Amino acid sequence: RETEPFEVTQSEAEPLELLLDPRPIDLEGIDVTADRRRCTSRPAGEGMVVATLWDEARKALSAAALTERQGLYRYETMRYERDLDPTTRLVVREEESRRDGYMRVPFESLPTTELLESGFLQRDGAEFVYYAPDANVLLSDEFLDTHCFRLAARDEANSVIGLGFEPLGSRGRVVDIAGTLWMDDGTAELRWLEYSYTNMDSDFGSTRASGRVEFQRMPSGTWIVPEWWIQMPIIGTRTVDRVSRSTLLTLRQTGGRVVEVHEGGGRSLGGRRQTGGVEG
Repeated sequence: RETEPFEVTQSEAEPLELLLDPRPIDLEGIDVTADRRRCTSRPAGEGMVVATLWDEARKALSAAALTERQGLYRYETMRYERDLDPTTRLVVREEESRRDGYMRVPFESLPTTELLESGFLQRDGAEFVYYAPDANVLLSDEFLDTHCFRLAARDEANSVIGLGFEPLGSRGRVVDIAGTLWMDDGTAELRWLEYSYTNMDSDFGSTRASGRVEFQRMPSGTWIVPEWWIQMPIIGTRTVDRVSRSTLLTLRQTGGRVVEVHEGGGRSLGGRRQTGGVEG
């Protein structure tokens, strides 16, 4: 609606009433179908809570995806690889390497279609490569159509509430992920995603394969991924009484964290080293 010109004075405030005419939108017919495999045994009233939590999580994920597409920041990152004792979870080996120069995105996954068709665990020659989801994957229609969301238990120690998800039963042929989006119990602000790999061969020890992606809101309202890691079981063979058996040798954790964030003009937004820049 465009109004007639009006004058604004310094003397006093005057209310201006703007009236908008409602414009109804005609929707085509909607067909509703149900698949009992999607979300079974859901407690009464949970559906509204799940929708509310997903709406809050979607805001942060959408902002993170938008920040990535716009290339608002440049990142200096630290990559690390550590081996954990499978019994005690103590670190037995650790290596770190700093990434010099600016990166447009600190963490980026494969395209959603490739992950859903080929799986989150893929063979590359003699090696197996684990993949984690980023904001674009979690927001995609393909991911939402193939996963079921539910309310997870609260984590009182960290004051967070979880929105859990898992793949539909029809996706048993490829390695997928199931996990929880954890949000602040008071503000519903997205804090982190933790997940595990499903439909894996028992030799890989699927209960040990997992990952975590953290989210952080910047002062300007944008969102970034400040840290992430993937934990992978390393399987080998050991001979006992002349019988070779597959065994879990170690848990390898590979990840990265943002050391410093810079605006497009070069100004540092925080980190261990302050830098200067010229904007114009």
